[in-house]
Amino acid sequence: MSLVFLSKEREIIMDFNDKVNGYFDWLQKALLSKSCDGCFSIATPFMDSHNDGLVVYVSQDGDQYKLSDDAYAISDLQTKAA
Repeated sequence: MSLVFLSKEREIIMDFNDKVNGYFDWLQKALLSKSCDGCFSIATPFMDSHNDGLVVYVSQDGDQYKLSDDAYAISDLQTKAA
């Protein structure tokens, strides 16, 4: 392998890492969490097909965590299928 190829490969990897880090920085700033009825809600910057923000609920059950959207996605899909 030539040094030029390795240099280009390193540049691509560094650029990719910068993009990933930038995405996670943006995501961390965009997430909003709050406590509610023994769980936490996390409002995400992601939108559903109605342009409503998606919310994830996190609850703890012993040493495990449960993630839920309160059946929103399934309910929305069933409504569209009807």
